[in-house]
Amino acid sequence: MNTREAYCAFCVCGRSFSLPSALTLHQKSCSSSKKRLSGALEKAREVWIARKKARTCAAEPGLSTIPDPGTDAVADLQVRCHRATLSLEVDDIHLSLLERRPWTLRNRTFPAKFRDNLPEFLSAFPPADDEEAIPSDDFQVVARGIVSPSNSFGLFRRYHTTQLPSHDPENEYSGCNVLPEAKPRQTWNPPTANLSQYYPYPNASSFRLGDWYWNGSAQKSDTNFHDLVTIVGDSFYRPEDVGKANWDQINTILGQEDAGEWLDDDAGWTRTPVTISVPFHPRRGVRTLPGDGPRDFVVEDFFHRNLVSVIREKLSRPHDDALFHYEPYELHWSPPGATEDVRVHGELYTSQAFLDAHDEIQNSPPEQDCHRPRVIAALMFWSDTTHLTSFGEAKLCPLYMYFGNESKYRRCQPSSHLCEHVAYFKSLPAEFRDFARNQTAGRKSPSGPLVTHCTRELTHAQLRILLDDEFIDAWKHGMIVLCCDGTERRFYPRIFTYSADYPEKILLASIRNLGGFPCPRCLVSLSLVHQMGTPADMHCRQAKLRIDNSSRWSRIKAARKLIYEKNLQVNSAAVNQLLQEESLVPNTNAFSEKLGPLGFNMFQLFVVDLMHEWELGVGRSIFLHILRILAAQDESLLCELDRRFKLVPQFGTAIRRFTRNCSEMKQMAAHDIENILQCLLPVFEDLLPEPHNTDINRLIFVASHWHGLAKLRMHTDPTLEIQDAVTASLGEHLRSFSEQTCPCFETRELPREADARMRRESNNTAHSGSTKKSNVERDTHVKDPTAGRQLKGFNLKTYKLHSLGDYTASIRYTGTTDSTSTEPAELEHRTSKIRYSRTSRKGFIKQLTQIERRQSRIRRIGLRNSSEKATKPVEPEAVSFDLTPHYNVGRSQNTPVNIIQFVRENKGDPAVKDFMSKLKGHVLPRIYAKHLEASRSQNSGTISSTSNQTWSNVVEQDDPSALTTVFFPGDRMFQHQIMNINYTSYDVRRDQDIIHCGTNNRDVMVLASGALDREAMPATHRFWFARVLGIYHVNAVYTGSGMLDYNPRRIDFLWVRWFNHSVAEAMTWDKCELDPVHFPPTNNEESFGFLDPDDVIRCCHIIPAFARGMAQVGKKPSKLAGEVEDWRGYYINRFADRDMVMRFHWGLAVGHVYSHTGYRRKKTLSTTLGAHRGNTAVDQSKGYEPPSNLDSEIPIEEGSDVELEELMLVNREEQDLDEPGEQEELYGGESAEEEEGEE
Repeated sequence: MNTREAYCAFCVCGRSFSLPSALTLHQKSCSSSKKRLSGALEKAREVWIARKKARTCAAEPGLSTIPDPGTDAVADLQVRCHRATLSLEVDDIHLSLLERRPWTLRNRTFPAKFRDNLPEFLSAFPPADDEEAIPSDDFQVVARGIVSPSNSFGLFRRYHTTQLPSHDPENEYSGCNVLPEAKPRQTWNPPTANLSQYYPYPNASSFRLGDWYWNGSAQKSDTNFHDLVTIVGDSFYRPEDVGKANWDQINTILGQEDAGEWLDDDAGWTRTPVTISVPFHPRRGVRTLPGDGPRDFVVEDFFHRNLVSVIREKLSRPHDDALFHYEPYELHWSPPGATEDVRVHGELYTSQAFLDAHDEIQNSPPEQDCHRPRVIAALMFWSDTTHLTSFGEAKLCPLYMYFGNESKYRRCQPSSHLCEHVAYFKSLPAEFRDFARNQTAGRKSPSGPLVTHCTRELTHAQLRILLDDEFIDAWKHGMIVLCCDGTERRFYPRIFTYSADYPEKILLASIRNLGGFPCPRCLVSLSLVHQMGTPADMHCRQAKLRIDNSSRWSRIKAARKLIYEKNLQVNSAAVNQLLQEESLVPNTNAFSEKLGPLGFNMFQLFVVDLMHEWELGVGRSIFLHILRILAAQDESLLCELDRRFKLVPQFGTAIRRFTRNCSEMKQMAAHDIENILQCLLPVFEDLLPEPHNTDINRLIFVASHWHGLAKLRMHTDPTLEIQDAVTASLGEHLRSFSEQTCPCFETRELPREADARMRRESNNTAHSGSTKKSNVERDTHVKDPTAGRQLKGFNLKTYKLHSLGDYTASIRYTGTTDSTSTEPAELEHRTSKIRYSRTSRKGFIKQLTQIERRQSRIRRIGLRNSSEKATKPVEPEAVSFDLTPHYNVGRSQNTPVNIIQFVRENKGDPAVKDFMSKLKGHVLPRIYAKHLEASRSQNSGTISSTSNQTWSNVVEQDDPSALTTVFFPGDRMFQHQIMNINYTSYDVRRDQDIIHCGTNNRDVMVLASGALDREAMPATHRFWFARVLGIYHVNAVYTGSGMLDYNPRRIDFLWVRWFNHSVAEAMTWDKCELDPVHFPPTNNEESFGFLDPDDVIRCCHIIPAFARGMAQVGKKPSKLAGEVEDWRGYYINRFADRDMVMRFHWGLAVGHVYSHTGYRRKKTLSTTLGAHRGNTAVDQSKGYEPPSNLDSEIPIEEGSDVELEELMLVNREEQDLDEPGEQEELYGGESAEEEEGEE
């Protein structure tokens, strides 16, 4: 009571107060205090500027200009700020408590700035009808054609013509999106006499409702429901119009095979019967009757579309025509400093195959009296049998067709609707067995070779129907089409690729399944396929290419004469003697029969298939045999392998969590096998004794490297040279694994394999009627876990292994593997399955054709009335995915964190040691750069005298008061959970990673300091890695030299925990090891820090080093850093995705601009793959600039929360630090309690 009466304080306005809290509350709204404080601040600022100016004049006479933010002076300021924090012995008696903080922080060097250029489309040509000459400075006319200027990435085009392209899709691109989008074009609506423009729909309301039903999802979701609500709630929607519509009649008209006059250039479906000739199959000892011989068998209802009509329909769509490439071109890359440009491989319309076909057409004699432009229509086919239901026998074998004139980035998106369903292949019906029984001597069941022969005959009979006379005429003479730009062109269809799995490839190529020469492209013997990658093997592939010539035709013709005229079996000795030399079959091939006389070599159609040949082929077999080896060594090792896989963190959408036991390999798709191989190195480490552990680890590394290169979407000549070397290395490691490692283990079948074999044996026993028990059944009483499991070796003599040697040549000729893989067909199977769910399940193929026509025609009606459809309200996006800025973070301030309270609550945690001084040291250079940039903008390039400072004037050498010029209103920072990092990938596409502090997606990579040094060796660590502990922003106020005002400016930052490299030099590719890293001790001053989001390259995938075990923690582990979950070491997964692989191939990625300077292409491939990582340097002054809205000032209004107390120069930190040691936790130094603990 006496104390309260004794207290008395006065405000500057004259009021007195008896309580300290009352005075504090009054000062928040007292205008006199605010005015007095403002005057004091202004006077202090003038004194400070005068003192600094005097020092400047004494050191350097004359005035200097303000440098641009982001120059090398930025690093100088950062270094000076940290030098200031190192000053321990300073005469601070005359300083305030704030200025007498102990500056003991020693932060790591700042990461290097890098350029993250936005994707830029290729330089567009002027219109072809432009009468002006081609500017010599931009477009060059060379001997072989026209060369366009390079864009900022060094990419340019070279056309094989001396005239400007008549149609340039680059002019149609609208902005730098992840996928190119066509600009809206003015479409001509044909006159409709008495028909509605929405015919067969009577009005717009019924059309929109029909579009929602047919083109929406078959299984309605919340999104579909909201779409329906939007349609019904539209002001233009009229319920009476919908009630008048005859829906059954509308659906019937839409599903008709022929659209009639209301829709031009419509490629409807046709139903055609297929006839095959079934030979007579004699048997030994059974007399052949006089009437026995070949008979015709008819298969009804083969549904297909006319290929010429499909091409015409495609070219009549304005939306597709805008991005349709009529003229192919060579894509070249000229990196800075390169002595010569290099060829870029990616799209089919930039491939050598397309250019050769185009040149052949242009150099051939034109049609009589025809001067129209001649264009190639590039056709790409896919086919694969798929099950339409999870339970049931409904199957479908569709034939898909894409156009290679369109970008593969659009073709791989099913939502783009670029896939054309052109046929649904029929298989032999059930009644065929009865028919074939009558064609077998003794009326026995037909043999397997006979059924296989008839299956091949049926397939090629259907292909002959597709390759009809109209298509062959268009192949020879072209087809005249009036394009959407009003120009008539003559299109020549050409088939470039046919993608299928191996059983369908040999069916289409008319060769034997796993015969003596299993490859559909060359005549390498099955006994030599294990030599893959050797010089002799690569030479043999080129010397023994399959050619569809007269010799092959004569052999097949002679074999068919023996079968159909002499009534010999299809697998008789005489037939085999004619065909086994090249593993041929006695079937007439449709491609050879129709297109062979025109000079077409059908064997070039069958391109490589990464999904089936690697992910479901060689890669899967490698992992499967590693499991067998582990089981042979110790069954418990499989459990350890599964445990480690489940601890592997997720990485975005590229690598998913392993929730099931990988050793069981149950229901694994191709992407599951891919993820296993990408993460197998750290998981397998030290599970086997040496030298097997090292040998298998090197095999896994080389296999992962080959896979990472093979699946790239953009290749250059240097990367293909690397892939050639890796292919040879992979062959050597596989042979060493088979000959040296595998014999050391007695490998047997896995339980899953034994169960599958037991089921096969059981089925065979049931069919044969035998009562003999299988080996598994006889040994079930034995307790030995390996009972019934047969020995199993590692087989190298497979076609899938042989095909790996063709990837480099295939990429050079037809483009990258993602353009020819069977994966697009697998994605398109979803469309067929969704349509099947709308059918009655009986006679569903006809219903599928009707649904396909309805959906396609409704989309065309919508495009025809695009102007009206544009008035439909668009659903707002829940999340904005703006890929232009380098990062996106929330703008809200709903989760403020008081820094003082945050440090107090986590007292003793090493993560918050020196938190405030580190944060201010990080913020100071960035906010100073913002002030300088704002000063330059306000003065329009003229620097005022008050701002005429240099970087060296900002902080004196070892000035400990440097950080006192930065203040945070209210000592608050604002927390965020998610940050999107946008970056330009290696193939010049914009991509995005998500940092989420609540998940494992929080590891990032930055350029190491000195990574861009020209003199840096290839073995130098190019990157640093960190784990994000928090995403924050502060509203910082700067009061130092060069300030403009006291307005807070937003600074986004990441609070990180740094990884340290475990080895002095980076792991080059020839070492076949991942980069090891580890967390330094938490009491290390460099363990924690702050990071500018603009310095983050992208997220990275870091896997624990399971073999080293968990890390030992002290008595007081850091809770904020999650130290109790630390491992002793980690590995950087450079195989996480395509872009990450190219990050470690320094200087070879087109989209990674920061690594281009100093690039030199080597004439020959070095023996060490690490030599391809060129020494580069980039101008650090051209760092990525954040969006302008992040630099905006935060307005402070009267009566708002940000008032006098938050802008006071005397920090509230001093008033709130009541307990001993809190100042040291906040600003550095050690408290007495910590010193006692260390003793």
